[in-house]
Amino acid sequence: MSIYPFSVSSLRNLPRSAPSALAQPLHPSHAHDPALWTRTFLGIVPDPLQTDVLQAAEPNLLLNCSRQWGKTTIIAAKTLHFALFHPNSTTLVAAPSERQSLILLRRLQNFFSRLSLKIAPVPGFPFSSLLPNGSEIIALPASADTTRGFTAHLLVFDEAARIPDQIFHALAPTRATTAGPVWLLSTPNGPSGFFYDIWEDPNSGFRRFRIPASDCPRITPDFLATERLILGDVMFRQEYHCEFLAGPHTLLSLEVLEAAIDPNVMPYFLEPLWN
Repeated sequence: MSIYPFSVSSLRNLPRSAPSALAQPLHPSHAHDPALWTRTFLGIVPDPLQTDVLQAAEPNLLLNCSRQWGKTTIIAAKTLHFALFHPNSTTLVAAPSERQSLILLRRLQNFFSRLSLKIAPVPGFPFSSLLPNGSEIIALPASADTTRGFTAHLLVFDEAARIPDQIFHALAPTRATTAGPVWLLSTPNGPSGFFYDIWEDPNSGFRRFRIPASDCPRITPDFLATERLILGDVMFRQEYHCEFLAGPHTLLSLEVLEAAIDPNVMPYFLEPLWN
């Protein structure tokens, strides 16, 4: 059984013109093991937590990650694995800005070179990749008006905590007929927005990963000690400890506001205005 909600039997539909370089990377035995595929064909050795993300069978994932954990690279590998094993699929990549959405696309271009894949842009979308099996990966500008009209088999939101809610709400229905996966990856950006709401909701349907810098073998304690001095406690805890904290210029934090609410007191505006 595939780890994705699609049939791996679709491999039989690969175009006859697909280059021979695809033969080994598309062997069905690798459809069930993205981590092994990533090690074997991309030359990346994921650490244990990265392996968990690559192997996650749940369609909807939320990665609340420290800076420099490697989330973009790992999700780029998982995205390419998805696109290769699901011919004629469409993946949409959204980010707070066009420049940031291109970061994941550039990671993919490096992978295309490693696999000797001949890639062309999707007609009409200059920031995109059309794979030999017909799959499309399209980087979208951060505008709700230009994200409508697609049918997506996979949605990827990079730096999701900094993407406006209206873009998430505009793109989510593109999976209405495919029930495709949604992958959200980001460091926190305060206690607000869809990324925070999904993280806080245990019934959201997302598998949630919290990966602080202390769980990253490539980040040293000495570096973190220096960063705490440079950034200050609030920003450090948000950037490296994955905490959703109000910014230093916020007048009242969410915690203070919640603590000020007494559930036993009826708001005055709910009382009858006449007797």
